[in-house]
Amino acid sequence: MSSLFHIELEDRLQTLSSEDLAFFHHALTELAKQERVTQIDLSVAFVDNAEIHRVNQEFLQHDYPTDVISFLFDEEVTPQGRALEGELVIGLEYACQIAEQNGWSWRDELVLYGVHGLLHLCGYDDQDPASRQIMRQQEGEWIRRLGLRVSTVDRAVASDHPVASESQPGSPRPCSDAVASPEP
Repeated sequence: MSSLFHIELEDRLQTLSSEDLAFFHHALTELAKQERVTQIDLSVAFVDNAEIHRVNQEFLQHDYPTDVISFLFDEEVTPQGRALEGELVIGLEYACQIAEQNGWSWRDELVLYGVHGLLHLCGYDDQDPASRQIMRQQEGEWIRRLGLRVSTVDRAVASDHPVASESQPGSPRPCSDAVASPEP
């Protein structure tokens, strides 16, 4: 890991504004600091449903698109803190669809996915009820800190009902109306 805090954001759909990316970067940086991460090398890719479906199928054997997939490549824990190297693949199109279904901001939904993914890299899990409750409590804390207007309970329910995996040819780009005029 080269620099202390290196978070690379790649918008493969080319739909996010510089303000969206800056807020996302800020959220992940603050979360990492709170989790005693002293060094991070993180790559974040924002992708469409087809791409996250492919990654989900290839690495987790789940045949549907999803919100975020976390890959921890390296971790070192010292008395001073923790060093992490990893990657998040985030479903931008998925976030748009879930946010629309629930009537809240796609940007807030997207940041929640980043929070969720980074919590996984920091060692939180959501595979059983007890660990899921701890994960949701942490997410809830970050929703409040960052001023997000989303619900982790509704997100968990919505995620159990996968959305379509492919955009229709010729359909507008994900969140095209929201990206054109970002929410305050």
